[in-house]
This record gives sequence, structure tokens and C-alpha cells, in this order.
Amino acid sequence: SLPDKAEDQARIAEAMGLADFGALVAELDVHRAAVSRHFEAVFADPKLARSWETAITFRMPESAVYDPARQAVYVSNFDAYNPGGEPGRQSISRRGLDGRVDQADWVTGLQNPAGLCIVGDRLYAVEPNRLAEIDIAGAKVARRYEIKDSVMLNDVCAAKDGTIFISDPRAAAIFRLAGGQAETWLQ
Repeated sequence: SLPDKAEDQARIAEAMGLADFGALVAELDVHRAAVSRHFEAVFADPKLARSWETAITFRMPESAVYDPARQAVYVSNFDAYNPGGEPGRQSISRRGLDGRVDQADWVTGLQNPAGLCIVGDRLYAVEPNRLAEIDIAGAKVARRYEIKDSVMLNDVCAAKDGTIFISDPRAAAIFRLAGGQAETWLQ
């Protein structure tokens, strides 16, 4: 849901590069209409056929993100059945657009990765109280950002300018990462 307070509405509009909250709502309405049209087109077509499916190779997949530059999909393996973070069990998988899993444990050493987001040549993966920045070409964690005052981080997205936003439903907060620094942005 969208915030009720004018100050919070203005902050979200500004972060999205829009003039005001009214412009944000108008932009959302355009996207909602497009999603509705696509949803109707997909589910109204009786000739809908599955393009591909994969064997069960993921350990509790939490999130997936499409990488158009590399024609790949990255999937976070949260693995709630192994919450201690046994090395190699909690990871990110890389799969091709044909449904084939390229690498089941493409990036390892993560702690319960959840939300995923791509900005340029970096993949960001949410861990419970930090954000991992992954070098896509090197397939390794390049840096981690501790998120002070977080309780249980969940998802991540980026604004057009590359600013990263991380949600924490348990803290009822959104954190912002800009210039290598994390801060509480909205609470």
C-alpha cells in the first residue's frame, strides 16, 4: 500500500524521479493497467502452452531476477531447512532462458538470500541484516553493507539513478543505499 503521510508520499515520488505524488499515482495506474492487460491476455488464451519447466533443483527459492544483458535468470536459494548457513547450501543459482540451470550454486557463502536486484554489472542480494553486492562477471560477493537497525530485510529494488532501496517488513522500514552508505529512509 502507499503511504498516507504527505511527507512520505513526497519522498517516494522524489525517489522515483517524479514531480509529485499525483504523478506517481498516475504512473502506477499506467503500469497497473498494463499488468492487467497482460494478465488477461495470458490467462484468457486457451492455447497457452508451457515453454519449459525445470526439475526441482532449488532449495526454497525466494526471489528471481531477469538479467537481459546476460540472458540469464538468477534465483536466490533461501534454504530455510538449513538456517545455519552451511557453506554452499545457501546460494544463488543461475539459469538460462531455456529453463536449463547453468549453475545451481553460482554464488555461494550467502546467509539466507532473499530479494534480488541488478544495477549495471552488480547483483544485489538481501541477507537478513545486510546487503550483498555481487560482481556478476566474477560470480562472487564483492562487498557487504550492514544495515543498522534492521530486523529482517526482505526485498531490494533500484531507482533510475542507481539508488538502492531495501525493505524490512518487521522493522516497518525502508532503507536506502547511496554512495556506499546505508541509512533509514522511511519508517
